[in-house]
Amino acid sequence: MKKIISIAAYIWAFSATFLMLYIFMGSNALATSLINLTSMKIDPIYTGGDVKETLREDGLNYQIHKPVFSALFGESKEGYVQVKITSDTKLPESIVKEIDYNGDGLNDFSLNIHTPTSETRFESLQPDNPMHLNVSEKVKDYWIVRVELQNPNKQH
Repeated sequence: MKKIISIAAYIWAFSATFLMLYIFMGSNALATSLINLTSMKIDPIYTGGDVKETLREDGLNYQIHKPVFSALFGESKEGYVQVKITSDTKLPESIVKEIDYNGDGLNDFSLNIHTPTSETRFESLQPDNPMHLNVSEKVKDYWIVRVELQNPNKQH
């Protein structure tokens, strides 16, 4: 009897494994709802973080994300801020914009993007907060810019 119960348990575990694989591969809606039940989220280091503010200027939308200082525990010393640039129609040949990512009323950096060649000129406008261009590229029909920065909470 003990052997029959053991075999049945192994068959059930094997079947449940394939059932879960089928559910996740075959049904996006069901997989999404199961993930939402567990409250799992994709780390902001991959998504760019939550949108802090959206600016609209000359037919372009600038989504300025909250700075990301993701670490396994707490916050890291270095992180980035992401700016997503979209257009109502088509991205122009040239995008020129000064960005205030932290909302203090002072522009923190300037961008000059030549979209056909992906050439991006970047200038940090705040000498006490060193920033460097990390990524500037077209993704689908929008433009992503990521700027490396130091965590103000971790500076001495």
